[in-house]
Amino acid sequence: MKVASLTFTLLLAGCFLGSMELQPVAEVRQLADHSPTVHVTSDSITLDHHFGTTLLSIYIPNERTIVAADSKAIGVTVGNEERILSDCKIRKIKDNVYFAATGLWGTRSASIPAIIAESFQSNPQVEEAMPLVETRLGSYLKDELAGIKKRLPERFQQSFDNLRHAQIIIFGLQNGSLFLHHRDFLATDDSAGITVQVTRQECPGKSCPSKEATFVFYGHKEGLEEYFNTHKPSELTLEWIKNAMEAAIKAAPDFVGPPVDIISINHKGAKWLQVKKECE
Repeated sequence: MKVASLTFTLLLAGCFLGSMELQPVAEVRQLADHSPTVHVTSDSITLDHHFGTTLLSIYIPNERTIVAADSKAIGVTVGNEERILSDCKIRKIKDNVYFAATGLWGTRSASIPAIIAESFQSNPQVEEAMPLVETRLGSYLKDELAGIKKRLPERFQQSFDNLRHAQIIIFGLQNGSLFLHHRDFLATDDSAGITVQVTRQECPGKSCPSKEATFVFYGHKEGLEEYFNTHKPSELTLEWIKNAMEAAIKAAPDFVGPPVDIISINHKGAKWLQVKKECE
């Protein structure tokens, strides 16, 4: 896979800007299983909740969308012990439509995959499903964070920076057109309680210039930023994507880990460039 003569825009992800849509920036700036249930167990221990990072998305107008994700997730048991998990962070919604997410993936009563699956069951068209996904995920983050705060108050305080941020990408091919929708949810906790704000990015749209590749980094992205700054691609190759994700892993090994899954979607459909067997 090679894309020659690459020009690009890098969008901010991982910080809430206050506006409802992120604008392109001229310079570089930058942060389980397939079932709908989240009664996740590891070594026969039930998890209270689990979260994960990191994602990289690349949208090339009228050509392809590429998404890469690490596999590492952090699970917290009902006894407040951590467990290291391996997760499938890129998942299929329906033919040629996928999603990926970072942040609070699931708790004992709800999960991001279940919410997205249920939203698309009654609204198969992406533009119809997205408002429902957005509303449900905002409520999910607010309610589940409140639950964790009540059940595990010390853990909540320790992990709030990792749990307060949920980011999703829904991307694919619909009616012959490529699309990529970003939703960035940010929770705050103050005297008024937990509130959630959302930032939206749409490709195609104002966020994504019509003649440039748009890169977005999610989660623990310091390594991705550094690699991008020092190795700006004149052409996009699979090796460049692998190296960028490896830089993310080296920069934050406590939260980001191999193997890396990478998927590409063009007008012919979706193709895994590399993937764990259990995630195919």
